[in-house]
Amino acid sequence: MDKRLTAILLKATDLKDNDKSVRLFSAEEGVVTAVMRGVRKPGAKLKFAAQPFALCSYELSEKAGRNIVTGASPIEDLYSLCMEPESFASACLMLEATDKAAASIEPDKLFVVLLKSLKALLLSEASSALITAKFLQKVLSMSGFVVVPKVAVKAFDTPSELLSYIAFRKLDELDNIEAARETEKKAVRLIATRFENVYETPLASLKIYLSMI
Repeated sequence: MDKRLTAILLKATDLKDNDKSVRLFSAEEGVVTAVMRGVRKPGAKLKFAAQPFALCSYELSEKAGRNIVTGASPIEDLYSLCMEPESFASACLMLEATDKAAASIEPDKLFVVLLKSLKALLLSEASSALITAKFLQKVLSMSGFVVVPKVAVKAFDTPSELLSYIAFRKLDELDNIEAARETEKKAVRLIATRFENVYETPLASLKIYLSMI
């Protein structure tokens, strides 16, 4: 073992010979690409570590210039995000945004924000739209590309006002907010469009998520 990383699986792609190429977002090094050998076999011992939203302590070794996952220990089970389509789509959008923004933010800080947001999708009574919008807003703020409003608004009749309102709220305070569903949807689209403009890249998961809310 060359190193151990606390990471969330961002993406897994099938390779030949029952292998997978995985992109891991780690608290220590940010995004790391690695190969998981034989993990597609029915009885593979590391199959759990290649599942969507896997949160594990990954053991990696470098061979021939590539990272190979040689072991993993589960930290927390986030697989339940796959059980509800809206939460799944929201989580996929967060992972995609993390992948695109990771290079511009300290990995340990972004890791905490991502993990808290994913857990909020599972445990919070707040709508997935508010959690998603807050996550994208936080990522842009941490990257230094978007400045948080200096004055908190007291009403949120428009998407822009809603974004300004939640900018002054912690993640665990979102469940007390009641906004029109269409306003929430437009707020997600607005902050996601800002993200796409800043990073000059589309969020492929956005269209799918918006179709569900």
